[in-house]
Amino acid sequence: MSSQQPPGEFPVPDALGGLPSIDSHLFDDLLPAEGAFELTADLRSYRDPFVGITEDGTPRPGLYRLNDAGTSPVAAVAAAEAYLDGLAPHQRVVGNLPMEAAAWRLWTNAIPTWHPKGMRLERLAERDRDRALAVVEASLSLAGYTQVCSAMALNQNLGDLIDNYRDTLTEFAYWFTVFGTPSPRSP
Repeated sequence: MSSQQPPGEFPVPDALGGLPSIDSHLFDDLLPAEGAFELTADLRSYRDPFVGITEDGTPRPGLYRLNDAGTSPVAAVAAAEAYLDGLAPHQRVVGNLPMEAAAWRLWTNAIPTWHPKGMRLERLAERDRDRALAVVEASLSLAGYTQVCSAMALNQNLGDLIDNYRDTLTEFAYWFTVFGTPSPRSP
């Protein structure tokens, strides 16, 4: 991890494939200092108490409510249990982590500078990948699940279009982790 001082301006590569990324891992020690500093902010702060996104570091209670998305937690729990039961023991070690695991706080939807935990969907057997996606499906509304599947397909289409970043621009270039013990009554 880079420990450089805050940057002045983030350098953006001027050519496709300009980032030092291998198998969806961005190597921050191969980046200019400014870029490495910005991209490793999560590694410097993931142990801080979790408060969410705030304006000034103070959470505003009651800002959002959980709405019924038309899904049952019972169905999501059953899907998560089926997924975990289908994993080999060595897969379950990385596919099911404690709720307080650092990997939960380090998650990003960008190319990470740390090695993601969980099972990469494209590396799973099709039946295991289907079980992982069944957890997602049981956890979202029909519209939400359709959006997720469309975004995954779009990722593949983008990879096909630009013919680059072939280790990240695929339909199943996503890591899947179940955090904690599936329960219909608590997270």
